[in-house]
Amino acid sequence: MAERRIEDMPLRDVFTEANRLARELVDHFEDGFLPKSSGLQELVAVSEQGIGSDDVHDVTVRNHSAQLLERARFADELYTRFDACIETIDEKVSRITMGE
Repeated sequence: MAERRIEDMPLRDVFTEANRLARELVDHFEDGFLPKSSGLQELVAVSEQGIGSDDVHDVTVRNHSAQLLERARFADELYTRFDACIETIDEKVSRITMGE
């Protein structure tokens, strides 16, 4: 199903969508992005003596990095839609308060 254009939604629906997106962003960061980021950091960690794990292969780091980038792209898509909601709310509320 195609997403509705935010500009065409009633103000109440825009608020609801912004709230949903904010919650989804928080959930995504807490349950997806940050754990994956921490996992990658641990995977490539180097000790104080400058020694890293010899058991980590390049393909493993590459796969973890690709997954992290995919999660970052998803977060960016969510944020872009959230930002559009906020802009639309600002425009619609301004029109209401200005009497347009």
